[in-house]
Amino acid sequence: MTVHMGDFAFQPVTLQVTAGTTVVWDNDDTMPHTVTSGANRTADGKFDSGDLQPGRTFSYTFTKPGVYPYYCVYHPTMNGTVVVRPASAVATARASSGSRRTAETAASGGDMRSVGMMSTAAPAGGVAGEEKVAPLGTGTAGEPKLPDGLRLLPYKVENGYKVFHLTLQPVWWQVKPGSKAEAWAFNGTVPGPEIRVNQGDKVKVEVTNRLPEGTSVHWHGLDLPFDQDGVGGLSQPDIQPGHSWTYTFTVKVPPGSYMYHAHPMNDMMKQ
Repeated sequence: MTVHMGDFAFQPVTLQVTAGTTVVWDNDDTMPHTVTSGANRTADGKFDSGDLQPGRTFSYTFTKPGVYPYYCVYHPTMNGTVVVRPASAVATARASSGSRRTAETAASGGDMRSVGMMSTAAPAGGVAGEEKVAPLGTGTAGEPKLPDGLRLLPYKVENGYKVFHLTLQPVWWQVKPGSKAEAWAFNGTVPGPEIRVNQGDKVKVEVTNRLPEGTSVHWHGLDLPFDQDGVGGLSQPDIQPGHSWTYTFTVKVPPGSYMYHAHPMNDMMKQ
């Protein structure tokens, strides 16, 4: 079985295998990671890849049933789990599931990367009759670039709403040639992409939190209903890591430039 590393995540997050299975971690990323066993991000010594450079792999054979949490020591969002079951129990479960399970396994080529994985992929493209837009992505992976260097956030029209997607996550930010710093960003860019709307538009912004702590998004200067204002701990609970929240409102303010920013309940200045 293979676990892929990239975009500050293990994919799949949870892998279910039988005793005797060898799991291979493949670093598909552009930076080093580690595969370090232990719960609550505390090493327990069962296995540790050390620094795993881009393009390298690490393997470990799980001989005993149990739950094996692991993490990357460098990136707090990278946590995973391998669930190991006895071979006899799995054989019984497979027999009871019948041909449906067999068909699913055959269709995936035996690859179980989808097991326990939360999909964070955003829909791409436009709607019939609407202007085509670039696929939703992480900045350099598809959002159009404006003359000033900012990215323009694409949208889809659904039931009369312009629907945008924002993901908050850690990224490597090249502050100057040859120098990188870890930043928390909207859609992988610093600053985040520009959201362009018209006065009177009905808008939905679907926000996914891939930060290691809770957050929210405040729409600074917009005149919004209180429960859509995005002030963590006041107008809404924080969006917890791995969760999403949808803001829905109508643009009523005069034309102009406004801003959005993280507004968590605790330590707002940090974010």
